[in-house]
Amino acid sequence: DTDFVFTCQEEVGCRGAAGAAFRLMPDIGLALEGTTANDMGDTPAVHHVCRVGQGTTVSFMDNASIANPELFRDMLALAQKEGIPHQVKMSVSGGNEGGTMQRTGAGVRPAATSTARLPYAPRRISRRSTAWPRHFWRNKRRGAFSMFELIRQLVNLYGATGREADVADAVEALVKDHVDSIRRDALGNLICEKRGTDPDGKRIMLSAHMDHIGFIVVAVEKEGFLRVMPVGGVGLAVSRT
Repeated sequence: DTDFVFTCQEEVGCRGAAGAAFRLMPDIGLALEGTTANDMGDTPAVHHVCRVGQGTTVSFMDNASIANPELFRDMLALAQKEGIPHQVKMSVSGGNEGGTMQRTGAGVRPAATSTARLPYAPRRISRRSTAWPRHFWRNKRRGAFSMFELIRQLVNLYGATGREADVADAVEALVKDHVDSIRRDALGNLICEKRGTDPDGKRIMLSAHMDHIGFIVVAVEKEGFLRVMPVGGVGLAVSRT
């Protein structure tokens, strides 16, 4: 069985993934994420994390988890076989829901893949060819699939941490005809199950978080100014924009 879990509250400590993984107890956990690239300007190549335009990034290790070696090799082999542009993350940095899933119950075999530059900036950058294999775009020209339009619609939705309902509604409408069951848990995760046919097969949890960083108003000053606090890792440079 495969559970496609669209998680909440990732930006404040992967809280949604923790609850979902505990409920599902998967054998394998795959995290779909964004990452920094650090490949701009005069940044020395030795400090690059990945390179935009060279394919989706497969992580072997970050600050939250170490990828299962077999899964890591299998993901690279599958990308090679299917002609999916890919690269290996060149930095041990950051963290994602793979770490949360790895430490669930008696342990889960984790792996993670990501794409995009400037994940916390007002505008995220990703090449079309980087994010999706070429056959998606051939399908688009035939009118069967418009991934670019789908991404545009989803990223324009409001989904600050703890307020992911609009994103969940949109995703549910998109996937309801392609899965066997859909439910939302007490945390706000959207869990979509696709049942397998092998009774001895592994249970896979594929997580992708719905939330983004934001601010919360904590007071209104008498002069009319708003006092705000960050929700998630809002950097100073981003807050000034």
